[in-house]
Amino acid sequence: MSLEWSTRLGRWVWAALMLCCAVPAASQQQPRISPHELGELYADLRFRQEFARVFGGHGQPVPPREMERVAVLSDSLGPWILRQAYDYVDEEPDWAGEVSDWRKISADSSAQHRREFLSAQWAFLGANYYTSLDTTATPVLRAYLESRFGPPTRTLASGGGAAAAQGMQFEYWFHLNDSIRVMVMDATGPLDRGIIVAGDHGYRDFLFNLRQSFLGDLLLHEQPAPYIDYYFSPVSGWWYQTGYDGDEFFTERIRRPRLEDGPPQLSRRH
Repeated sequence: MSLEWSTRLGRWVWAALMLCCAVPAASQQQPRISPHELGELYADLRFRQEFARVFGGHGQPVPPREMERVAVLSDSLGPWILRQAYDYVDEEPDWAGEVSDWRKISADSSAQHRREFLSAQWAFLGANYYTSLDTTATPVLRAYLESRFGPPTRTLASGGGAAAAQGMQFEYWFHLNDSIRVMVMDATGPLDRGIIVAGDHGYRDFLFNLRQSFLGDLLLHEQPAPYIDYYFSPVSGWWYQTGYDGDEFFTERIRRPRLEDGPPQLSRRH
C-alpha cells in the first residue's frame, strides 16, 4: 500500500470516529420532551421568570404581612377539645345536669322506641376521667346496673349479627327528666373498664354532670346482681359468656351460640 493511500485511509477513519462522538453530544444538547412534561416545564419557566422579576425589582426578601384573625365556626373547637381532656370539667352551669326522674326502656317495649333512639344525634362521654365509673371493670359495673335497673334494653342476643360485628355487649335506654334520651352501654367488651354514656346532642355540655348525677352513687348504694350474657370479640373472632354468679365474675370462651334461642341462663352455664 502506497504512502498516499495510507494517509487517505487514516483521515477517513479519524473522520468516522469524530462523527460517532458528535452524535451523543448533539443528542444531549437537544433532549426530547414528552407531552406530559410540557406543563411542568412551562410552570418551572414561569416560576423562574417571576422569581427573577420580584427579586430583581426589590433586591431583598418581602416582609411577611401581619396576621389577621378571621372569625369562623371552628372558634368553638378549643373549648370542645378541653372538654374531652382528662380530668377537665367545665364550671357548673345554671342547670348542672341533675337527674330527678328516670324511666328505663324495657326490652319488651324497645321496638316502639327503636327509631327514636337509633336515629338520634348523640353526644358521647367515654371513660376519660378518674372516677369509679371509669376505673371499675365493665362486668362489675354491669352487675350494679342490673341491680338498680334490671336487665338491659338491648343485648348481644337481641341485637343479632350486626351488634356482634360492632363488638356491643349491652345497652340501657332511658328517658331522664321526662325528655332527655340517654344510653348507657359497653362498646369495648368485658375485658375492659368503664362504660359509655350517650345523651341528646343538645345536652352535650352537661353530659359529665348528668352521668354523675344519674350513675355516680351506683357503687355506693347498690349490691351487684347476678347476670349472664354473651360477648363476641371482633378482634379474635371468639365468643364468650360473661357475667356474675353471685360469688365471682367470669368471662369464659364458648362455641358460637344460637342467638335466636335468646340470652344464656345462669342455670345452664357451661
